[in-house]
Amino acid sequence: MNRAGARVDEDDRILSELHDPEWAKRVAAIEKEFRKAERKRSPAPLARPTRTPRRFRAAYIWTVVVIGVLAYAAIAKPWGVQGRIPVANQPDPIVTVDQAAPTTSSPTTAAQTAVDEDPFAGSPAALWPTADKGVIMPTATAVGPLSAAQVRHSLDVAHRYLLTARTDPRVLTAHQTGLLRSMIVPAELATSAPVTGPNSVLRPTLLAPGFKLAAPIRVNGTVAAKYASSSTRRVLVVTTNLVWAYALVPQADSLTTGDDIVVLHEKMTLDLYPSDPTWKDKVWITDADWYTANIDCAYVKQGLLALPRIDDPSRAPRPSGVVPTGSQVFDPKTPLDMGGSCL
Repeated sequence: MNRAGARVDEDDRILSELHDPEWAKRVAAIEKEFRKAERKRSPAPLARPTRTPRRFRAAYIWTVVVIGVLAYAAIAKPWGVQGRIPVANQPDPIVTVDQAAPTTSSPTTAAQTAVDEDPFAGSPAALWPTADKGVIMPTATAVGPLSAAQVRHSLDVAHRYLLTARTDPRVLTAHQTGLLRSMIVPAELATSAPVTGPNSVLRPTLLAPGFKLAAPIRVNGTVAAKYASSSTRRVLVVTTNLVWAYALVPQADSLTTGDDIVVLHEKMTLDLYPSDPTWKDKVWITDADWYTANIDCAYVKQGLLALPRIDDPSRAPRPSGVVPTGSQVFDPKTPLDMGGSCL
């Protein structure tokens, strides 16, 4: 018998001598050691991912939804309402435009009356800034032989004239035009143009007797500037294209039209003289053209602003030409040479 066979016989003999309980213990010990060795070789099991409580998941989802709705509303509001005219973009004139802030302070509007509900609601002017913030002057930069300081001073003068003529309660309601007189070049006052009346050289905006503002005046449009020169003077030419919206408190005989807003669309050319020591604080109005809407025609002939009356004696029974209507009258791009509804 070889050695291998002898070893097998010996193992069989040893196993045959073991009783069943002893064998079971030995097998159990071997299995225990085997499992222990397996655990040492195997990586630790991955931790079970924690789940966000249901109430927190729901709050997160609603937060995302609300943010999305608010973002859409912020983007869509200025453009999604039919008939509203967005605030005009500024042009790129020789003197570049600064949209940060007006270059001078505006006249006080303490006499203006506020109402609980915005009278501009539903009109294009509902999105416009008030006049003290909406007349944006170009940036004051050196142009031609004029320094930035000279240009800035002239732009301040032009800005002050525009707000005084269109919004100052002393002019608008009290009809005190002396302040405007002091702002016009004396040579222009000496021409044959009248100082009072509808064609006044001062170009004031005057409310008809008894009318008052229901809210601060709003404005939309652009102002540009360029340098020009003559044989004797250096001139800064300021051009405007502004639409002014006046919400008025109606009177007993006012015509009911669904709104109480008088619109004045005006283009003006103002000459200023930054280097002239005598004229540097004044303006020369070289050109002015305009149209009005939702206004009393008889008062217009007197140079006054008012809501149309039921028995307005100067309103034409049928408007002539292609008269702008609706949101057109609020748009700075609407041409001024339209027909009219006044005799």
